Amino acid sequence: MFETVKIDGFRGLEHLTVEGLGRVNLIVGKNGSGKTSLLEALEILGSNGRPSALTRGPERRREVSTSQVDERGRDDLDLRHLFHGHELHLGQAFRLDGVRAGSPVVVNCTIVPMPERQLAARGEQGQLLILPELEPEAGGGMELDDRDQTLGIRLISPDVQAGLTLQLQGSSARRSARAFLNAADKYPVQFLSTEGISLQVLRLLWDELVLTAEEARVIEVLQNLEPRVERLAFTGRDLFGGVAALIKLRDSSERLPLGTLGDGVKRLLAVAVMLARAADGVLLVDEIDTGLHHSTLEALWQVVVLGARRLNVQVFATSHSGDCVRALAHLYEHHPESTQDVALFRLEAGGHAAVRYTAEELAVAAQHHIELRG
Repeated sequence: MFETVKIDGFRGLEHLTVEGLGRVNLIVGKNGSGKTSLLEALEILGSNGRPSALTRGPERRREVSTSQVDERGRDDLDLRHLFHGHELHLGQAFRLDGVRAGSPVVVNCTIVPMPERQLAARGEQGQLLILPELEPEAGGGMELDDRDQTLGIRLISPDVQAGLTLQLQGSSARRSARAFLNAADKYPVQFLSTEGISLQVLRLLWDELVLTAEEARVIEVLQNLEPRVERLAFTGRDLFGGVAALIKLRDSSERLPLGTLGDGVKRLLAVAVMLARAADGVLLVDEIDTGLHHSTLEALWQVVVLGARRLNVQVFATSHSGDCVRALAHLYEHHPESTQDVALFRLEAGGHAAVRYTAEELAVAAQHHIELRG
């Protein structure tokens, strides 16, 4: 598990240090304080700086160039926004440092010179080439370094000063469900965004849990919202040409679409399934309470806290909701033994250090109506 994270020059975070991380970490703060950026930094660190982790954030945020489209009509990813100040020039860099299980994890990303011979071989203008183990000499490109090796991704342009808009060769910002799973197979990091995941992805994830102990546990999670849920299944196609998710309710012979129970059930299902998939790794959830009624949030936290301990997962979640914070405090009041590894961190725009609160301090703040979100 990560114990400490330090961020320099990444997105809107010029300098940020977060210390005393626990197994379950709730990140709060005002808009623009850097909550999602912190999750993305953890995604890159948790993946040891692999190139695909670098591009996942821009893909989710749809950060594409409005001025460059390739011959197939696909927009190029615009990676300027990964750097503080939204600029690309020689020497521009960000650095991510973490301590995980007592060992340092470091990812440096720096715009560096690149050999002219590689610039000449770059292919189509604006393309992102995957080039292994190149020595920087002259020209323009980007080097990723995780201390032990130089990673094989280069952002190539004859004029770095002009900025870069780039696209992964043979890929696009719109990945298939199978591509999502292939990426997840390689890295112990799962990221659930505010938009959630598609039914196609949920089906593939669910298929991996069917006939395992986790299948029954996920059904128990759904019963927190609808006690009559007995079974969940996915079928090949619905009337609109997509995947259909169906549920079976107790004392009913009908198969009902999952959507009839509301968006909250799908969100809770996604959290539970991705928690299971993140075993021995990291789960990152942006706005964890999206679509959920305040009355279900304590049950949500119980699922997350107990599941994280059982599956050896470190969880980082963001929220704007006071109800979400109070639900975590109430969980401590009712089950203090289950929240020993829980902490809340408040970020402040421009702040250099996160403010840490223990689960016990959350409970005290809730009792005295003290606002912790900033």
